[in-house]
Amino acid sequence: MRRFIISTGMILRIGIFVCPLIISAYVSSSSSYRMEFDSVNFAGGLGTSTSYKTESTLGEIATGDSHSATYYLHAGYQQMDASTITLSSPDDLVLVSMSGLYAASTTGDIEWHVTTDNSAGYSLSLKSGSAPALSSGAHDFIDYTPSTAAPDYTWTLTVSTATFGYTVGGSDTVTRFLDNGSLCNQAGGSASADTCWDGFSTSNIIVASDINANSPAGATTTVTVKAGVGASANQPAGSYTATIIATAMTL
Repeated sequence: MRRFIISTGMILRIGIFVCPLIISAYVSSSSSYRMEFDSVNFAGGLGTSTSYKTESTLGEIATGDSHSATYYLHAGYQQMDASTITLSSPDDLVLVSMSGLYAASTTGDIEWHVTTDNSAGYSLSLKSGSAPALSSGAHDFIDYTPSTAAPDYTWTLTVSTATFGYTVGGSDTVTRFLDNGSLCNQAGGSASADTCWDGFSTSNIIVASDINANSPAGATTTVTVKAGVGASANQPAGSYTATIIATAMTL
């Protein structure tokens, strides 16, 4: 199995760190060649014409695709073609200051761009570095909690709390953040602006995916974060920060 993973970490104020991924593997080499894969079989090879090119292998057993919650396996010599994935590193985001003495909110957008030539596509996940995600010393904003298992179609803020949450937009947004005009988690729905609000978790949550290669154009996912202070919350003053980690991996 060969799976490529790349991550960025953000600090909400927001700082960004990027970890480039370089993978190199091969089974044999000399001064004039390097062989990435080998196979014992009875036929196959490269075939071409004026209109096509094909690689084939005959004689292998236990080939094909399989997966679980933690892995994807593309078994077989021809299945092990190398692929690449890149994840952009967005600029720092600073949310507009607000008073903690009355009802107020502030929002900002973060964009991640993923490009891959992997034929099985990719997934993009988010998680926070702490719980609650947004804090300043001993004070914090509670993580947004939807009223049901699905995200809330509209942002809801109680008068006595300070809350921090997010929503997702883009062509590859997963079903959880799609709505039908009144409800979220709707297959075939739309990734509308200012709808389907959720809270960050210290576990990875998939927010975007595609089952096809998207190179060279790639795809952009926009994450809108929102911090709100209820009318009677009286949130202490401070510089509140959150570490948000984005991870893109090939499938």
